[in-house]
Amino acid sequence: MNGVSEDIITTGGKWEDEEARRFYEEIQDLKDFVPSSVLGVDSSETDEVEKNKEIDRIRAEKAKEDVKKLEEELEKLGRENKEEQPTNEVHDEE
Repeated sequence: MNGVSEDIITTGGKWEDEEARRFYEEIQDLKDFVPSSVLGVDSSETDEVEKNKEIDRIRAEKAKEDVKKLEEELEKLGRENKEEQPTNEVHDEE
């Protein structure tokens, strides 16, 4: 050997460095970086996908609101039932 060590020291990972790990593990969406014409994606398809995402978001919000309303109704009914239930008190008559 000529005194220069070219050994690569790995720290137990399968990636050379943090940048290589991020490249393979944190997948980027090409639509964010490449024009749709280059990808061969019609802009109307992209618009349709965005529309569907918005519809799904609105439906999820509506479902959450409905669940909240139903929980409030159940809580109200539970309170009403407690108020209406007669207490079984025994009166001792002497």
